[in-house]
Amino acid sequence: MTETEATSNRRTIEGLAEAGSALALGLWAGVLLMVGVTAAVTFPLMADLDVQIPRYEAFDGEHHRIAAGQVLNRAFLISDWIGVGCLAIAVLCLALLWIVGKPAFRRVRPGLVLRLASLGVLSLITVFQTAAFRPSLNSKFEQLWGAAQRGENERAAEIRDRLAPQHAKASFLLATQFTLVLVAGLSSGFDGTTRRRRDAEDGSA
Repeated sequence: MTETEATSNRRTIEGLAEAGSALALGLWAGVLLMVGVTAAVTFPLMADLDVQIPRYEAFDGEHHRIAAGQVLNRAFLISDWIGVGCLAIAVLCLALLWIVGKPAFRRVRPGLVLRLASLGVLSLITVFQTAAFRPSLNSKFEQLWGAAQRGENERAAEIRDRLAPQHAKASFLLATQFTLVLVAGLSSGFDGTTRRRRDAEDGSA
């Protein structure tokens, strides 16, 4: 294989890896945005409809919160696992770029540092959310819905009060993930442009 062919193959692989990373991060950002919008719309809508759930007829609390909560709980669960898949693709694409790229790829650049940092923090948050926070939150939701269905109103109110701080934490995690996904995507694009320019300047174009 000639040097020209090797360079062409490398650039093709790099292009595919960059495209895969951009698509994964773009999809993830879109999913997070839609989940946030869905949450903002669902609770007021259910309240306006004055939803009453026959299965929870013994519960004297707000039925619309249970209805909206069950819908959004599934939406967040789907979003979490889509995020895990998108994160895995983005990390694998970065690893591929690191392996097939010339030594120029490993030079310290602002875009690369920001890309690595954002994906690193995003990985930690996603693992925490998927492996620890979400299962704990789901367990509390199941307790709340079970108590409400059995008509244990005081017990349900107690669990609901304990859940209030968790809602704020969930919102913070969602906003943080969305911000980091945008940072990772933008820094990836900036880094790719910088790397290709330096590659050309080094005479490898």
